[in-house]
Order: sequence, then C-alpha cells, then structure tokens
Amino acid sequence: MEFDESRQPVTPNPWAQPNLPVYPSSSTPTPPALGEALPALGETSQPQPITPAPAPIPQAPPAQPSPTEPLLKTIPVFPIGNIALMMFVITLVSMVLAFANDWFDASHGREISVNGTGTAYSAPDVAKIDFGVRSESRNLSSSQKANATAIAKIKNDLAAFDIANEDIQTVNYNINPDYIYSGAQKPRLTGYTTYHFLRLTIRKLDMVDAILQTLGYSGATDISQISFTIDDTAEIQSEAREKAIANAKDLAQQLANLSDAKLGQVISIKEDSSNPNNPYPMADGMGGGGGPGIEQGSLSVTSNVTLTYSLK
Repeated sequence: MEFDESRQPVTPNPWAQPNLPVYPSSSTPTPPALGEALPALGETSQPQPITPAPAPIPQAPPAQPSPTEPLLKTIPVFPIGNIALMMFVITLVSMVLAFANDWFDASHGREISVNGTGTAYSAPDVAKIDFGVRSESRNLSSSQKANATAIAKIKNDLAAFDIANEDIQTVNYNINPDYIYSGAQKPRLTGYTTYHFLRLTIRKLDMVDAILQTLGYSGATDISQISFTIDDTAEIQSEAREKAIANAKDLAQQLANLSDAKLGQVISIKEDSSNPNNPYPMADGMGGGGGPGIEQGSLSVTSNVTLTYSLK
C-alpha cells in the first residue's frame, strides 16, 4: 500500500508568522490607480514629487476695546433743558441735606430742657359729702328694709335744702352676713348687715354746716369725708399753665446766657397738672351736737411743664 502524503492532515505550525500586508516604501513603485495605463514592460515609474501644503497666512490679533469706550457708551447726551433741570434738582437736594443736618444737630446734643412750675389759687364752689347708713338684723329682708327706711328719711330731710336728685348718688351698696367664730367650732350665722353709701354734692357752700347736722340727726351712721372742689377748672388750670410756661422760659434764657448760647425754637412741650381737691376726713357717727365749723379755704392747681429748646 502506497503512502499518500496529500491525505495526511496538516498540523498548523504555531510558530509560523502570519501573512502580513506589504506596504510600499519610498523605493517601491506605487501601483497605478484604477483605470490608469500600466507602464510598459521594463519601464520603471518615477515617484511623483510631494507638493508641500501652503503656509498659513498670519492673522492680525483682534482689536482691544479702548478703556474709555464703555464710559463713552454709558454717558447720555442731554439737551440743554434737561441739564438745567438736573442742576435745579441737585441744588434742591443740597438744601434739603443742609436743613436735615441742622435739624440733626439741634435734635442730637444741641438742645436744652427745662422744667417750669406754676400754681394758681381759687375759692371752691362745690362741696362733696360721702355718707352712709349701716343696718343690722337677724334676717336679710329685715336688714334691707331697715336700711331703706333710714335712707328715705335722710333724703326727705335733705329736701329742705333744695338739692337736685342728680346731686345725690349711690357710690356703694352691699350686704354682708355676720358670723360668730368660737375656737374650733363651725362659724355660726347671727344675722346680716346692709350698707348703703351715697355722695351728696352741695353747690351752696353756706349750707354745708347745716347739711352735716341734718345727716347726723336723720340717721346717717357713717360720714367718711367732705371735699371741696371747683366745678369748672378750665380758668384756674389755664392760669397755672401760663405761670409754668413763663417760669420755664425764664429759666431757659438764664441758662443760655450763662452758657454763651442762644435759644432756638421749642422742640417739645410736656405738661402735667393736678386737679383741685381738698378732702377732710370725718369721724364716724356724727350724732348731732354743735356745728362742725368746716372751713372751705382755697384750692390750688399746679401745672408742671417741660420745655426743650434747640440751641443756636
């Protein structure tokens, strides 16, 4: 049997180099392009010269903006009329700022505050008497009834003095239970006490003594106080205020002269006045007897003012 080498399997050689493409070198002729005539046998094609790429044309750098160009673009051009208006506005603003500066100086340090006091006197024309009735009883209704009877008698007796109904005013009315406390025992209710207090306004001061005696005779158990006042205080308060202002002005002028300064305008004024009132505390249970001899005297109203001046 003959050995056929062509039928034997061919084992690839792992160390064999693969078929690599062959690139033309500078000495290897370039194959003709598709459709180009082949050179004649024996002829050798000459390498074509390589034309160099043209050099780039230098470009001029971009122009830099002028430093004053943005400023020139932002400055508007105004007509002459607008310029005159701007000058007027600037002048007006300057005047306002100057005034504000003067005001700031006057209100922050360049100022002086003084106090003045004035007192005015006048005779009272109204008297007020606070009186009441206290009634005790074992039961509530009896206490109330006894109190109402006593108050009615007092009002009836006061009618002789021609006192108007609106000048008799209730200021307090209450009923309290009465207890007896004995050691640790529970408090024991013994009765009730009714209190009714009124305020009597007297416009004829020469009747004050007689009215006080009538209250004692008629059954008033409590007369707390009597006070004198002035019905219309506008006149006396105005007089006191004028004196206080004059006193403050004189003091401010004196202080300015001593400090080599001049008084400016008044910045602020504060005023506080008292109301005329002259209370007399009275003892409980007038109970009749001689006249009390109440002296009405005179009333005073005091005004206190504070003036604040600017200094020049």
